[in-house]
Amino acid sequence: MAPNHASRSIPDGQLLTGHVAEWGELLSVLEERRGLTVIVADPLSGTSALLTAALEQNARPGVLVDARRCANALDLAMAIADGAIAALATDASAWWMGAASPSSTAGLHVSRLLNKHGIDPQALRSGEGEDLSRLYEALQLTIALAGRPITLAIDTTVS
Repeated sequence: MAPNHASRSIPDGQLLTGHVAEWGELLSVLEERRGLTVIVADPLSGTSALLTAALEQNARPGVLVDARRCANALDLAMAIADGAIAALATDASAWWMGAASPSSTAGLHVSRLLNKHGIDPQALRSGEGEDLSRLYEALQLTIALAGRPITLAIDTTVS
C-alpha cells in the first residue's frame, strides 16, 4: 500500500509563516552583521530577487553585485565598481560607462572623490592592473561613495 503523502503535507498557512520568519531573519542578518556574511542557496532558487528586496528594506545603503559571470578577482572588482556606481552615484553612471562627456559634473565629482582616496577610476573601469589591487580599490570605491556603513551583497553560483 502506498503511503498517503497528502495527509503529511504542511498547510499553506504554516508554509507561509515559515517563510515570513526566514524573511525576517534575512533582514536582521543584513541589518546587524558586520563583516562577511555568506548566504548559501541553490541555483534558480530566487535568492537574487530576495536579496534585492532585502537590500531595498535595509536601513543601510546596499549594493547587489551579480558575480555569476566573473571569472577572476579582476572581473569581480569591475562588477563591484559598476554596481556601486549604479546604486550609489546613479547620476554618474553614464560617465562611468563612457556614455557621457568626460567633463560631466557628476562624473567629475566621483572622479575627484576617488582620486582623494587614491583610486584610479580609469584602471577600475577598464580592468587594468593587478587583480587584488583593483578588488581592494573597488571595495574602497563602494565605501567612499556610501560615506557610511554599507551592505555589499555578492551574488554568485558555486558549483
